Amino acid sequence: MRKILFVLFVLGLGFSSCSEYQAVLKSKDNEFKYTKAKEYYEGGMYSKAISLLEGLINVYRGTDKAEEVFYLYSNCHYKQRDYIQAGYYFKNFSQTYRNSKYTEECLYLSAYCNYLSSPKTSLDQKDTKEALASFEFFLSKYPNTTRMDDVKRLIKELQTKLEEKTYKSAVLYYDLGYFQSAYVAVKAALQESPSSAFREELMLLDMKARYEYADNSVLGKQAERYEDVIKSYTLFLDVYPQSQYLKVATRLQERAQNALDKLKVAQL
Repeated sequence: MRKILFVLFVLGLGFSSCSEYQAVLKSKDNEFKYTKAKEYYEGGMYSKAISLLEGLINVYRGTDKAEEVFYLYSNCHYKQRDYIQAGYYFKNFSQTYRNSKYTEECLYLSAYCNYLSSPKTSLDQKDTKEALASFEFFLSKYPNTTRMDDVKRLIKELQTKLEEKTYKSAVLYYDLGYFQSAYVAVKAALQESPSSAFREELMLLDMKARYEYADNSVLGKQAERYEDVIKSYTLFLDVYPQSQYLKVATRLQERAQNALDKLKVAQL
């Protein structure tokens, strides 16, 4: 019996709450709607707040309340984890209210929403690049921001993700047997990001791809291509003399040198 009464009590509260909300929606009193929208926002009832704020944006446009209404509206989407919508509205806010006390926060959150939308490295990295550009723009606007350390950390994370994507693309060429494309991709990756977090792996991949390319080349091209492997090894050793991949690299160099020596003997 007590359980039944409790369920009825909860249902009653739900109906009461729903009825109250419908009354707020139908109200012609915009100040009342504004007050209730803030209450809903502070109470974590973001869907209800959004419905009210959406109607108030045009009502208060050009007034002192316009900024806060739009700010709350943007934040409601963010709190609901609708990062695409939230990012759009935060960016819109920063462009519309350039001197608002919320502008810096909104521009940061716009970039952060892009960051949260960044996919795993196996997918297209358009959102990652957009997030990176957004954070760099934020720093150009607010070079003395208190969020500096946070932004730099996020930028580094995004850059590493792009570097990983580039590295994995080069590995894919290698795994598919497109050895020339693999070392061309490595060269482009190192030119684009000389300090790549995957630089050591990329340089080893360059050597491996060049060796396979030489080994599968026509006889007349093999000598110069094995020499390229040895040059690649020399550069790798110069940059990473204590590399964890040193044994693998040295083995490739020795194989390339042995193949080159055999070619020279054959020409005698």
